[in-house]
Amino acid sequence: GYDDATFRTYVRGQLQIQKYQQEVTAGVAVSEEEVRAFYETNLDSYQTDARVVARQIVVSNADLAASVRDRALAGEAFADLAREVSLERAEVGGAVGGDEPQPVGRPAFPTNVATAVFSRSTPGLTPVVQAADGFYVVSVEQVVASEPRPFDEVRVEVEANALAAKQQAALDEALEVLLDEAVVT
Repeated sequence: GYDDATFRTYVRGQLQIQKYQQEVTAGVAVSEEEVRAFYETNLDSYQTDARVVARQIVVSNADLAASVRDRALAGEAFADLAREVSLERAEVGGAVGGDEPQPVGRPAFPTNVATAVFSRSTPGLTPVVQAADGFYVVSVEQVVASEPRPFDEVRVEVEANALAAKQQAALDEALEVLLDEAVVT
């Protein structure tokens, strides 16, 4: 909806805004103490993803999946059931993540299976879950909760976020001054 003149006016205005923002934030820096304080204040932003240690059984029909789940609930070893009937990872007893179960995140499972697996807060069996490649029953052996990533691991990210927050605060303060000095007619 712009013609040449209005587009040039718009771009000129945007460049003026960018230049003003650069001038206001040019001298803004963060100290090591501010970076550490930002990290401590925003620990939730620097968490590892939740993971699980699990085994899975994938079969081609819902009835077989329900039967296998019932057998597992009755006490049969899940790894043995996986070796017997699973279409995937049967040779390793359904272990997810390696030859033995390893902690894995959501991407290790199809989306709706991951939803069922990660809705568990304790070890146990998921209900039968249908996915594109079959019907899944997953035995969650351990839930590994998310935890703060070490500061040294996320230091660069934290420093960038702390600097951005401090720059935004400087812009907000400068705008407040402009608003206080403005005369609206």
